[in-house]
Amino acid sequence: MTRSRHQVVAALIRTVSIGTALICTAVLAGGCATATPDVAVATTTTTAPPTTAAPSSLPAGCDDVEDLADTASYSPKLTDGGTVAAIRQAGVLRVGVSDDTLLFGYRDPATDRLEGFDIELLRLVSKSIFGAATGDERLRFVVMAYSDRLPALEEGRVDLVAHTMTINCTRWARIGFSATYLDAGQRLLVRADSNVDALEGLGTNDRLCVTAGSTSSDNSSGLAVKVVTVPDITDCLVKFQRGEVSAIRSDDTVLAGFAAQDPGARVVGPRLSREPYGIGAKAGSVDLVRHVNAVIEQAFADGTWQLIYDQNLAPTLGAATVPTRVYDRPVP
Repeated sequence: MTRSRHQVVAALIRTVSIGTALICTAVLAGGCATATPDVAVATTTTTAPPTTAAPSSLPAGCDDVEDLADTASYSPKLTDGGTVAAIRQAGVLRVGVSDDTLLFGYRDPATDRLEGFDIELLRLVSKSIFGAATGDERLRFVVMAYSDRLPALEEGRVDLVAHTMTINCTRWARIGFSATYLDAGQRLLVRADSNVDALEGLGTNDRLCVTAGSTSSDNSSGLAVKVVTVPDITDCLVKFQRGEVSAIRSDDTVLAGFAAQDPGARVVGPRLSREPYGIGAKAGSVDLVRHVNAVIEQAFADGTWQLIYDQNLAPTLGAATVPTRVYDRPVP
């Protein structure tokens, strides 16, 4: 039987990337990555606590759950000034990404090139700033863990983060977000022979893996099950394959990539939450967020978003559901 490109890449990642993760995890809690000219490894990937504390309460009118208004961003507008002009003058767009999340941000072992849905969106943004003929030489990929996404923006170490990051009000109080570019939802990954088919099926002796700084961690507090928190989502997969945890709670989009890598795993249960993905920017970078939104809207309008989805996600996730974008956040 002829295997698809995704199956081949998944097999390679399973034997190379996950194997490397097992070795790296034993040495460095946050994993490791091979240094290449276009990739920098975040220096604080093992540090979960953010440098700036989240607000003690949500902004007025924000429930952080299902309200589309909570995902509202600034109106789209291409610009040549402000933050965008500074990036162009610097000659490089610094972007926070994953390099081991199959489908979204991963290093293809066959080509040694970063691939995935999030990566392709960042390439569109880079081309809109530096010109359509430019390649990855204008992108500086900074590989980071989930827990480092917000601190990296707050500290100005990157200009943008595209890393399966959920838009919510708590995060909006710390950084800026593009409009929603993809809708996901939390589910569970369990072993293929497990009789667990929902979160309620986990017992007090089971161990549930979540990542620090993620909405899956926020939503798992108070559960009867033992919750194991790790720096990055790949660490959960390592623990799962070692038999150290019974299940992983994360976005179904990410778990689908894990299931594609591991035939001994399956995704179960209904969606436990709504997880609208956005591209993050430093708070106050309104012109950059508006520019990103204009790029995203153009991608929806000209079919590029659908093409990127079909190339990266459709083989595993099926037909696309176009997300609702809301643009009524007041522009300062």
